[in-house]
Amino acid sequence: MKGFWLAWLGGLVLYAQQADAVILIETSRYTCGAPLQAALNALTGLCGRSDAVVKVGTFSHSRGGRPVTWITTPTMPLSERSVCGQVFRNALRQCLDTVPAIALYSAIEQALGQGGAPIVILLVSGYEGGSASGLGDIQKLAQQKGVSLYAAAVGWPSEGAQKRLKDLVGYYDRGSEGFLLAAGNAPDALSLQDFVLAALGKGSLASRSAQAPSAAEDFPKPAPETSEKGILPQWAWIALVAVGAGLLVFLVVTLFSGRKSSSAPVAVPPAASSAPSPSTAPTEVAPVRPPVPTLRRLVIYYPHGQQTVNLSPSTAPITIGRAPDNTLVIGDPTVSSRHARLYLQGTQWYVQDLGSTNGTFINEARVTQHPVQIGDKIRLGAIVIQLAG
Repeated sequence: MKGFWLAWLGGLVLYAQQADAVILIETSRYTCGAPLQAALNALTGLCGRSDAVVKVGTFSHSRGGRPVTWITTPTMPLSERSVCGQVFRNALRQCLDTVPAIALYSAIEQALGQGGAPIVILLVSGYEGGSASGLGDIQKLAQQKGVSLYAAAVGWPSEGAQKRLKDLVGYYDRGSEGFLLAAGNAPDALSLQDFVLAALGKGSLASRSAQAPSAAEDFPKPAPETSEKGILPQWAWIALVAVGAGLLVFLVVTLFSGRKSSSAPVAVPPAASSAPSPSTAPTEVAPVRPPVPTLRRLVIYYPHGQQTVNLSPSTAPITIGRAPDNTLVIGDPTVSSRHARLYLQGTQWYVQDLGSTNGTFINEARVTQHPVQIGDKIRLGAIVIQLAG
């Protein structure tokens, strides 16, 4: 039950961090190699230059109608340099340079349905094959969701592929702001960076202009507390989730402490005596055993932020992994279903790797089984868990 509440709470925190834009990267034989490497190097140069929060996915061919593989969990601030650079470098690992048919429209359709952002930026070749959706369907879906499409040509775009991308983003109506043509096989790094930053700026400008008063009005109306669709702004969602999380933790702690105090016997202090009784024989004092340590808090560092988990006072083993039956559920693809466990042996806590794919590390040293203490940092894949007293 506790694992369910922790997973639910983590899901609320992740949901509150909405993406400002989706960046969709084609990893096919038309883009992989030098063109995509140059484009990703240019995107890495954006890290630290913007406060935008993005969701990044790669695609090549359709797999059961869902070609996009999301490589953020689920979003990533461009302001975090190390995380941002690692995500764009990981995109190159998704390359499948032998795929004959590219599911461009299916990938865009999935990004529009799952992205949750007002901007979709495409780094694609423009080729298309094996999709049930057409250009008109994609444009209609983007219009219904209020999403603006931007495309940068990467790879070897033919004249037909260029025209397809231009039609897709409305180049002939919007001009060059929605389309960037590759200089040779890859876009110029500075041009691509300016293109992406301009697209991100359009998204933030659109959100601001939706609340700005019209110049034709005689008197400006006060800015509404919610958007036109009645949805609270992102900061309000974060504040509400934080308050709800605090109340939830308070209720859980109060419940556990109340059960413990109601079941524990009340000790009655003995009557005070001014002098020891001569008939009382001295008794042997039993040796004092060291107290059994209990883990009270875990601080979980995700690529996009951190979370503090308060544990109930218990010495029971703690299993960690993606599976819902773990004590601590971590919904990150770099964490195995049953990754590791914390257990008490005597008066010493240990961490044990459960045969995970990406390994378990204590203070950046890979271990199979190792003692831990308060302050140690345990890394499971891309997730770091610090033990706190």
